[in-house]
Amino acid sequence: MAHLFGLATVASLGIATVIFDFTRTPYRNVPRPSEKRRLKIFDLSAETYDSRENFFEWLTRIKSQRKKLFSKARGRVLEIGAGTGRNLEVLKSAPGVTSLTCVDTSGPMCEVLASKI
Repeated sequence: MAHLFGLATVASLGIATVIFDFTRTPYRNVPRPSEKRRLKIFDLSAETYDSRENFFEWLTRIKSQRKKLFSKARGRVLEIGAGTGRNLEVLKSAPGVTSLTCVDTSGPMCEVLASKI
């Protein structure tokens, strides 16, 4: 019975995905925000950015990939577009990193990053 329920759930998700895919507006038809608006979005989302990204990073296993990649960093590191400092923990603990400089254009994102130092 449990297998039947699992199969029905998977089938339902598949059907819902197909319906969603055919009814949504294609991305190519959605106008891109101006650069000013795009930067404002980051400013407004700074306080909740990490909590929203945590789920997607867990789902895609990005955190483990981040550790694997950034543990190889050496010397003086400059992170451009550092945002809220999601790479900070790994970069601070990387044995080969002698100094770390993080920059971002969003003041609110930098404030969140600074609170992690």
